[in-house]
Amino acid sequence: MSGKTKPSAQHDCVTYTTCRNKDGLLHGEGVCFYKGNKYTYTLNEQRRTGKPNIGKFYILRGRISLRSPSDGKVLQMKGPSRRKIQNRLKADEREPSAESFSVKADLYLDTTDEKMIKEKVMAKAKELAVKNATTLADENGDLYAGKMPIARAVQIHADSFLKERKARAHTSDETLRRSKRELEKLAGLLDKYTMDAVSKKALSTAYKKLSDKRRGTIFRFAEQFWEYCRDRGIYSGENPFTTFLAGNPSRKKRNIEVQQKKAQQKESLSEKEERRLNQMIAEADVDDIGATGVLLEKEGFTGSDVCKLSWDDVRFNQMGREETTAQIVIIKEFSAGATRDYTKPVCSFSARELFRRAEELKSRGIDLKGRRILESSSGKRMTSKELAAYCKEALLRCGVGPDALKPDPSSASGAGSRLLQSHYHHRLRNNGIKDGSGISEFLLGHSLAGNVTYDHYCSMTSPEAQEHLLNLLDRDKTLEPVLPDEAVVSTGRLEDGKEIMTVRAKELWRFTQATVSVRLEPGQSLDVTSPGMINGIAKIKAVK
Repeated sequence: MSGKTKPSAQHDCVTYTTCRNKDGLLHGEGVCFYKGNKYTYTLNEQRRTGKPNIGKFYILRGRISLRSPSDGKVLQMKGPSRRKIQNRLKADEREPSAESFSVKADLYLDTTDEKMIKEKVMAKAKELAVKNATTLADENGDLYAGKMPIARAVQIHADSFLKERKARAHTSDETLRRSKRELEKLAGLLDKYTMDAVSKKALSTAYKKLSDKRRGTIFRFAEQFWEYCRDRGIYSGENPFTTFLAGNPSRKKRNIEVQQKKAQQKESLSEKEERRLNQMIAEADVDDIGATGVLLEKEGFTGSDVCKLSWDDVRFNQMGREETTAQIVIIKEFSAGATRDYTKPVCSFSARELFRRAEELKSRGIDLKGRRILESSSGKRMTSKELAAYCKEALLRCGVGPDALKPDPSSASGAGSRLLQSHYHHRLRNNGIKDGSGISEFLLGHSLAGNVTYDHYCSMTSPEAQEHLLNLLDRDKTLEPVLPDEAVVSTGRLEDGKEIMTVRAKELWRFTQATVSVRLEPGQSLDVTSPGMINGIAKIKAVK
């Protein structure tokens, strides 16, 4: 075989030359160009010995390395890949060697066919490009103007995504490792695109190149990863995988069924069901930690988050109000950078119930410092799986039909938990909070990165903003207990002769009922208004 001429860096290709060493064994080497980056590789034929072989025997073994375009030396890792190796060496109490951070990979081939060798080398070069996207970006001086390449997003965010998935769905380590490999392979097939701009044609081509048995699973997994990245502001816009899966002809029948089920899916509790649920929570003993879990899930928290909350994360009566208030401290670590504070208040009902439980535990001589909220007096903690089962059972007891609590394969949460979290989102919309606004995203625990609504530019954790959030959460007063007829009534007369009567509540943040009798003479009229856009309900009964 003769050597090939050096290809243009603009074209993806592989050269391969061979010779025999003094022992008659095959030696191969060459250069691979992929996306303008240069890789060199060597291969050596393996000699079979008379000893029994352990594991699989490969005909050729070697190594491929990524070279620097400036000096031709093997590139050194940067970013997440380097930190991962540093942490592993530190854990093993070993010092890094000269090649510890080199961008290289081993090659194992069971063929001497030149075409097959070139294909394997190119596939390994793509794999190295995906795993070292940060290194290549720094080396080539790439600037993405907010549009992150898919390979780089996978390298930076895949580990944190898988870690969260493991905590939420109890996925095994082997499954997570396989999922990461499949995600990296998919990123290699879509390496020319950014997270927010993947064409349907490219997705269709990539879909056909994946395993027949795994392609659907891989695309649904990728859809979840894209959702995870969008929630953290890595990109904005539609999820390309959701659009593709909805219109994929091979999945059309199944998607129609899924859409029908979604349309029939219960999205919120009725007023009667919520009243029963609140009554059950209010009557529950403090040791009924499942009821406390339901209470917190009704405030929009996921089951895994609820199980991690401790009493140290609850701030009672720090908002300067006469009624009981509670704020839940939520600190999120984003792999993209900064630590985010998502501390938010809960509605008045939840605040009163949390305070009641805390005071009862204190009266029993129990120290709440460092203690989990879902921890009984005996010290038993509830798991997210147990909480999901409790939520479903509680909703069934409150009158929610079993059809509304069927499992949803597209959701990682249990049916009961999903309905409670969906009801929280429904409450926000019902209280006038627009979907996608900064307030909505903050209360739902989503990232505000890239959000340009007006409330993104103020601190959501400031005292003024927390007061505003609580007012919004408490805007619907239909489930709050009504105060007695205690109102401040003042009367007066306007210049045009009209009489005016003003009814003010003593406690403006509570739902106050007032009964007023007005006598009208023939020809007179009565206007009822609500100044300051305060919500109110007027019931008028005429008496002859």
